Amino acid sequence: MDVKKRRVVYWGTGEISTNLSLEKVLPEAECYIDNSIEKRGKDLLGKSILHPLDIQDWKCWYIVIATDYYIEIANQLVSYGLTEREDFIYYKDFFDDASTEGLIDEVINSIKSLEGKYKEFQNKILIFADFVSYDKGICHFVNQWDKLLGQHKLLLFSEATWLSMEQTKKKIGIDCFILPKMFGKNYYPKKEPQKDIRENYEEECLDIDYMCYAARNLRMRHADMQQGYEYLFCHYAVFFIEAVLQQFHPKEVVVWNAFHAFHHIICNLCEKYQVKIIYMEFGNIPGTIFMEKVGQMGESLPARYPETFLQIQVTKEELCKAARIRDHLRNTGLNRNTQPEESIEEDMNRKIKKGRPVIFYAGQNDFESGLQPYNENARQFHSPVFKSSLEAAIALAGICDKNDWNFIYKPHPIMDMFSEKKDRILPKSAIVIYKANINELIDFSDVTITILSTVCYTSLIRGKATLMLGYTQLKDKGCTYQAFQMNQIESTLKLALRSGFTQTQETAFIKHISQLLKYNSYYDLKERDLIYGKSLEKQEMEKSY
Repeated sequence: MDVKKRRVVYWGTGEISTNLSLEKVLPEAECYIDNSIEKRGKDLLGKSILHPLDIQDWKCWYIVIATDYYIEIANQLVSYGLTEREDFIYYKDFFDDASTEGLIDEVINSIKSLEGKYKEFQNKILIFADFVSYDKGICHFVNQWDKLLGQHKLLLFSEATWLSMEQTKKKIGIDCFILPKMFGKNYYPKKEPQKDIRENYEEECLDIDYMCYAARNLRMRHADMQQGYEYLFCHYAVFFIEAVLQQFHPKEVVVWNAFHAFHHIICNLCEKYQVKIIYMEFGNIPGTIFMEKVGQMGESLPARYPETFLQIQVTKEELCKAARIRDHLRNTGLNRNTQPEESIEEDMNRKIKKGRPVIFYAGQNDFESGLQPYNENARQFHSPVFKSSLEAAIALAGICDKNDWNFIYKPHPIMDMFSEKKDRILPKSAIVIYKANINELIDFSDVTITILSTVCYTSLIRGKATLMLGYTQLKDKGCTYQAFQMNQIESTLKLALRSGFTQTQETAFIKHISQLLKYNSYYDLKERDLIYGKSLEKQEMEKSY
């Protein structure tokens, strides 16, 4: 792509933008853009930070989106009349120039480079994750975990493949190996292959259930991916992970989110080789890190065995602290992600029907929640009724239209690319909103609905009636309304509107917070006025693992 005639600007002022500027791996930025009004007029690395309001002519700039909130920013730029690649590009796409043959060679050479190295990590813990690309405190947590366990106990296989080893080591102190580009999170070639790759690997994938699932997940998530690449990816992912497991014989393997294609393959191969898996993610209680052996979300112990989970004993003191934590989270607005500063109140007041209930439905990332591709496992453990966020949105919009209720739908940012054209089939009365402070959106509404999104926890924290359509750790805990059959949804929604967030549900939620914090939610080590979560201590970690 030719950007020489355009002024280059990086959108974002976080670690990604800073690292790209310091390493000079992309065209140099003339300045930076950030949506934060507080950063407007300040400097980053001696160059100005602009706000979108400062840009008079967008066409004179070529914008590199240097943040992992690509979809949200891309939608914003499209609204300004800009076109992807012609006017803006995702920073990772600058590295999208390898041939399929080159990618294969890199995988093979990576396996060779591992041979004879890292001998001290035999029978230790391997981590597969991309968190060095965005961090959010995870690197510090893992560094402290490594120090606690002792030297050479954790080895990171980094999926942030665009970062050099030097950049990676600036962010995380544990030993690490940068994976081949093929296994980079959200990396895939878009060009047509030099030769047909489908016939070489498709049959193999279709014959093995977990490979077939991973290939479908990859293709559904990346519709513009090179034809047949999903099968090549799965073949070489198995090839690489089997080589790693045979070399290291790990005690445990940690995966950060089990549901995308690469990690799905890792988990299944660990099961084949009888290697224990640790599932790791941001905790449902903001400010915590989730670590669990059984599974994630609807496959976790609290969701699979709610009666067993409810038997976890908590004291009156722990319940009192859980109430303080709930109040702290409500007052601070702490969330998994930083929320936009712009208020939606004025815009919503213009769009809603006055005097009618407001129903808010939050979509989730279907590809990283166990929902898509939809199969028997998804139906059994995640979503018993709906096959996608959009399918649920259509059904809920119809119910709201029938009852003359306001319906607000916020797709997950990752799903925007799939829902933008399809949301036209929603009733005209439906309000689709792509960017909003989730706390404000919940406060504005009467009932929050979701299948699997952790917005359900934010809703409960803020004292809002919450209706679950799928299975999460909240399943059968008495905190929410539940509708796990299509014919239950409308009547349950009417009940939620009549009764609101009840005292019984609030009491159950406080107990649920206490039990989660006691079970698998670790303090994320960030400085806060109120500290909560399991302690990162040697005895505690050894008991867990």
